[in-house]
Amino acid sequence: MRHRDGRPANRLRLVRRSRRRRHGVDDPGGPYLAPGARAGYRYGDSALVDPSAHDALFCSVDMRGTGAATDSYNKAKDIGRAEQDEYAAMSHDRAATAAKNALLDDEIVAAEVPQRRGDPLQVSQDDGVRPATSAESLGKLRPAFARTARSPPGRPAGPQNWPSAL
Repeated sequence: MRHRDGRPANRLRLVRRSRRRRHGVDDPGGPYLAPGARAGYRYGDSALVDPSAHDALFCSVDMRGTGAATDSYNKAKDIGRAEQDEYAAMSHDRAATAAKNALLDDEIVAAEVPQRRGDPLQVSQDDGVRPATSAESLGKLRPAFARTARSPPGRPAGPQNWPSAL
């Protein structure tokens, strides 16, 4: 099947998909992995692997989920919930200050996001920074992984903001 301009239909579809959205490893909407597919499958079923659970949220040292691994590390090092909430709040505050003072403007590239109707949306700020985050507001959140867990659901500003923590 070909389009009016003679290009194959599947090529046009792939081009549109690639411009619509970029997927990261920890993106829940990302594609599944098919280990062994490159070599080809023989007879029988094969499993698909969720990259979020396999790569982004899996500790290869302890061979378990990162949440459970982090809880065990925190317990072993005697790092409490309040201490982590304070660190996360400080990280968000530093990232917000860096953004406000334009310290990372050379590192951030603005992007246009097409809209169904109207002009494209200009995105030039990181959505992971929460300036109003405080240790008190984080302390009100339920533990992320288990009732007795030490790992809080609120976390420091993402890796894209780590330079601002310095």
